[in-house]
Amino acid sequence: MDFGRLGIPQRFEELCKLIVKYEYPDAVAIDGRGGDEGTDSFIGNIGNQKMIFQFKFFPGKVDSSQRKKIEKSLAESLMKKPSKWILLVPANFTMHDWKWWEALKKKLPTL
Repeated sequence: MDFGRLGIPQRFEELCKLIVKYEYPDAVAIDGRGGDEGTDSFIGNIGNQKMIFQFKFFPGKVDSSQRKKIEKSLAESLMKKPSKWILLVPANFTMHDWKWWEALKKKLPTL
């Protein structure tokens, strides 16, 4: 992979795909340009994705618009009934972000 030809968000996504593939050799990567349905990589099959990985490039802090994007991706992923949903985001969460994240997790089934 020639990371030099990619923009920073694409480099982040490609790096995430490499890490996921290294840790989970059976993982399948998705090209999200056509709509990823809340999935950037997964383990399982199209109809039964047991483990879903979502990559969001939000450097710095996570604002309300970005939180909505995360929530939308999560909702789309949950329709596949995964046993696990893993978000990879290069952001430094503030205390406010952590409170939002904890409140979001309490609304969801255990993943």
